Amino acid sequence: WYIITLADIKKRQGKLDETIKLIDKLIKLDPNKQEYYLEKADIYILQNKPTKAIQQFEIIEKKFGKTEELLYKKYQIF
Repeated sequence: WYIITLADIKKRQGKLDETIKLIDKLIKLDPNKQEYYLEKADIYILQNKPTKAIQQFEIIEKKFGKTEELLYKKYQIF
């Protein structure tokens, strides 16, 4: 929970690159938690990096399958 809290703090501070690194640690600790992958995509959107966000969505689709939420988030970019 410490890393989750720290990532949230960094995100609120606008330290998005640090947030991505913390999310990557969370993914390594629990690679089957879809919300970490979604959060990473959301950070890329906040950073105005739509290509990286779409790549992240594709990773999510391959790992977890297509969902309505995922499709909605993906199409929000366009």
